[in-house]
Formats: sequence, C-alpha cells, structure tokens
Amino acid sequence: MQPHSPQAEGDKLFHCTSESTRKRDTAIQVCIEILRIAEF
Repeated sequence: MQPHSPQAEGDKLFHCTSESTRKRDTAIQVCIEILRIAEF
C-alpha cells in the first residue's frame, strides 16, 4: 500500500466533483426538456 499523495487525493476529489457536476448538468437538461414539453 502506498501512502496517499496529495496529488492522488486531489485527483480523486476532482473526479468526484466532475462526476457530480455532470450529473447535475444532466438533471438540468432533463428539467429543461420537461419544461419545454410542458409548454406545449
């Protein structure tokens, strides 16, 4: 087992945040689509 380097921790954190950002963006897209459909 290698000790965790700050770089590795940062990468993991970055991956987590980019994951959740993409999920949030997807959720926003879905909301926009629903609202667009609801207008008709």
